[in-house]
Amino acid sequence: MVTPLDVLLGPPKPMHTLIIVRIRYAEDRLWEAISAGVQQYVILGAWLDTFALRSRGRADRLRIYEVDHPASQEMKGRALEWIAGGVPSNLNLVPVDFETDRLDDSLIAAGFDPESPAFFSWLGVTYYLTEEAISATIDQVAAVSAPGSSLVVDYRYPRQLVPADGQALVEQTDRLVERRGEPMRSAFSPEDFVALMGRAGFVETDHVSPDEQVRRYLQGRHDIPAPQPNFAFALFGKEGTGVR
Repeated sequence: MVTPLDVLLGPPKPMHTLIIVRIRYAEDRLWEAISAGVQQYVILGAWLDTFALRSRGRADRLRIYEVDHPASQEMKGRALEWIAGGVPSNLNLVPVDFETDRLDDSLIAAGFDPESPAFFSWLGVTYYLTEEAISATIDQVAAVSAPGSSLVVDYRYPRQLVPADGQALVEQTDRLVERRGEPMRSAFSPEDFVALMGRAGFVETDHVSPDEQVRRYLQGRHDIPAPQPNFAFALFGKEGTGVR
């Protein structure tokens, strides 16, 4: 059945698949963290994330901190008022201008407990930032990450790691986002990204390449395309936390 959303978005695209599987992965890891006793969830670059609404009744004890630009948070607050009658009691909209504000200070001011473990997700953001900005954010996440904390993050592969049959799609996507005024600024090999995270005390515990995304989530599926071939996501734990 064709829905109005199908008409609006058109046929599924590899970038749509990437978004679907990375959210599935992050929330699977989140529920595992909640089962292990974690009660704080931080979404960096939250935009219109709907977890706080979708998890009502399942994660009411979880404190959720959505971090985004002040203008985005103002719009999100109005949308929640219209859709849900207000901001859920366990949700904190944390306005952060990364040009002027520190993430760690802003989270603590919003009630985040740096002495308790937390689960962080940072999706759809890193490749629009410079390596310096990524490193500074990771350092600030590390500053408020207690033992037992973990982070799911995605990043972009450099062109030389993309198979020949995916090069045209990568080039097309890069041109599209640049025309929209949001050029992609960074790319990392898995080894380089692990090293970047390691400087802040994070250890990779799982890595999901484009091929692995297909293996885990798309076996036997013919209704959606394979994900974009130049993006991976990974799970990291603070060094010494015992995260598997």
